[in-house]
Amino acid sequence: MEDERVMGVSEIRGMAENSGAAEAYVLEPSCNPSTILDGRGGIFTFIPDTPLVELNLVYIKAGRTRGFHFHKHFTEYFLVVSGKGYYVAQNGDGVRKSWLVSGGEMLVLPPGVPHVVYALDDMICIAGLTRKWDDCPEPITACPLENM
Repeated sequence: MEDERVMGVSEIRGMAENSGAAEAYVLEPSCNPSTILDGRGGIFTFIPDTPLVELNLVYIKAGRTRGFHFHKHFTEYFLVVSGKGYYVAQNGDGVRKSWLVSGGEMLVLPPGVPHVVYALDDMICIAGLTRKWDDCPEPITACPLENM
């Protein structure tokens, strides 16, 4: 696709606010510096726009994919805990956006946004949902491989 390009996480910050169409975007965490300066590590805080009602632990093996679908009934907050992947989402305006993700990065996938992740390493992720999976008449809607 002509408009497809690889984007770094900082390039897509605020992407959702700049368009009326549904778009995937990165949710940047905040951090209280005192949690880093004490030498024990750090605490990074993600604050979703909508309440999460379900968390799913997701494992993706290196060289495999997970996705080729969209969700009609909920927003998915996809936190990469470890590993690296190549994420592709097709936004509401039909343009594909893709970027490399790794541990500590969170993607937000609004309803109707097709997406897929290609695992470059073994990945551990947490998928937070704004509606319970089992409460949805159709939690996943598949999209053809050639569309992603």
